[in-house]
Amino acid sequence: MATAKVQKLHKMNRISVFDVVLWIVMLFSSVIVLYPVLRIVAGSFSNSELIDRNMVGIIPKGFTINNYKSLFQLDIMWSSYWNTLKYTVAAMLIGVILNLMTAYPLSKKHFVGRKFWNLMIVFTMLFSGGLIPTYLVVTNLGMANTIWAITVPGCVSAWYVILTRTFFESIPATLEEAAKIDGANDVTIMFRIFLPLSTPIIAILALYFAVGKWNDFFGPLLYLPQRENWPLALLLRQWLIMDSSQSSMEQQQQLISQTARNYTAIVVTSLPIVCIYPFIQKYFSQGMMIGAIKG
Repeated sequence: MATAKVQKLHKMNRISVFDVVLWIVMLFSSVIVLYPVLRIVAGSFSNSELIDRNMVGIIPKGFTINNYKSLFQLDIMWSSYWNTLKYTVAAMLIGVILNLMTAYPLSKKHFVGRKFWNLMIVFTMLFSGGLIPTYLVVTNLGMANTIWAITVPGCVSAWYVILTRTFFESIPATLEEAAKIDGANDVTIMFRIFLPLSTPIIAILALYFAVGKWNDFFGPLLYLPQRENWPLALLLRQWLIMDSSQSSMEQQQQLISQTARNYTAIVVTSLPIVCIYPFIQKYFSQGMMIGAIKG
């Protein structure tokens, strides 16, 4: 009996050829992903002359923080950070709430017109008004140069609605039936039962909206002509293309090379999202798997 247990444990602990191949593939994939990231971070802390000579790898050379100093000395840098945070949080809250409220009734088979509205939502994935009609709608509604021009357009996404609807459909119907027996209505069921169980999909929607709005520069480029309303992404875009019309930018850009500017801009733009992602990664994986299995 003891011998059989030892043999079983030995078999469980034995490393197979598949495990070795899998580790090699994972290691190779990790190197492919990490190398450019480490090189960009190292370049942002390296001397610009060494970067231009292609002498910087994954370890900084000629360590300096002048690249970051020249960036954060821009007159509207901090206000742009605040604007980005404001736009991101507002868009995230509006988007999550509206997508949840849209997907919940569509997940109910007894909802009148369910098939019609599902088709209409899918239709918007194939056809849209386009850029010019969208711009005209936003400007004619008086939202230009306001926070609503950045947060309202695109706040409801057909793909996000379908993903959220699929998640709601994966929740056992017996919970809803038990709640109705106890006298709960649809609003109570949504807020007291479905939303507490929807942490994974809420985290996914929040992540998608946060990343999208944090990195968005095209919308602000169209709707925010005043510099004091610019988000970080638009400011960095103007900085990277060396906008000669801004004298304060031009003075700072003369201190470091184009490549150093690119590296620093990537780090500054990506760092907040990179820091937040590990805390919601488990919800992201769980929610995506549930949607994939039930869909």
